Formats: sequence, structure tokens, C-alpha cells
Amino acid sequence: MGEAIPGRDAIAPHGVLLTDSGSEITIKKFTITHAGANIEISEQTQLEHGPVNGVQGPSEGYVYDQKVELAKSGEGWKIVSISPLRPGKPYPTTIVDPDTL
Repeated sequence: MGEAIPGRDAIAPHGVLLTDSGSEITIKKFTITHAGANIEISEQTQLEHGPVNGVQGPSEGYVYDQKVELAKSGEGWKIVSISPLRPGKPYPTTIVDPDTL
């Protein structure tokens, strides 16, 4: 048997089979603070679904805006938090609902 792929295997029982995916991140706003930095980003994701019961599903794309809080850590930065810029459900297919964590 092949090696388990965590993300793919986690969504497979729900009838979701992704054959390809890609994301790009655009920084929309970057603010330096006394404690670190705050960033607003826009994630643009494109997903290609495999067939389910012989029927090919459509491609899926979404834009997901997020805010990221960073703190200085030695010579670099550490992510303190990431959250949706506009919270609300339903979340995109590849986003983990924070209430389940």
C-alpha cells in the first residue's frame, strides 16, 4: 500500500477527491507594531476535483482573506495567530473550521 497523505486522506471519507490544487498569497496590508507586525493577506486557491461515482465535478476556486499577527523571534518572525478577515461559515473546502480545533 502507498504512504498515507494526511490532507487527502482526511477529506476522502467525505467524498472529496482532489486531483490538483494551487494557491497564491497576496499581501494586501503590512503594518509594523511595537510588538511585531500585522498583515492582511488574500489567498487565491484553485481546486480540481476527481470524479465521484463516475461523474466529473467542476473546478472550484475561492478567495479567502486572512489576518496574520507576527512577533519578532530572534533574527526572524513567529506567527502568533491567523484568522479570517471576515469570519463566517461555511468555510472553503480546504479551510479547517476553528471551532473543531
